[in-house]
Amino acid sequence: MLHADSSVRVTYASLVKVTNPSSNLMVHSHDVFFGRGGVISVTGYPLDDLGSYWQISQPFQTTKKTYSDPVLCGDTITISSVVVGYFLRAEDTQFGLTTELLPMVHGITKDRLDDKIDWKIECADKE
Repeated sequence: MLHADSSVRVTYASLVKVTNPSSNLMVHSHDVFFGRGGVISVTGYPLDDLGSYWQISQPFQTTKKTYSDPVLCGDTITISSVVVGYFLRAEDTQFGLTTELLPMVHGITKDRLDDKIDWKIECADKE
């Protein structure tokens, strides 16, 4: 968990792991192929392997950030999987046989980038 007063320096080229503190599951990525194309499957996974590493980059259509620029609370970033190179993207997608639209996250390649790959850093108060 990133804390506002953390001594850990996260920059716009950092590799990070994202872990849920309650379940201890890590956000994990791996390739899944359907028909003509592949997508990234994002799940919670209990084991630490390469699929648990994510690279932080600058937000979509923004001024250039350098690898040494720190990521601060409130900053907007993009996150890409180290394994498959796809960006996490949030969108409303029809799920299963229902007609409801549910938020989903899936990978996207650089040729289809838009502002749905942006994620905001929210820092927790240190307890």
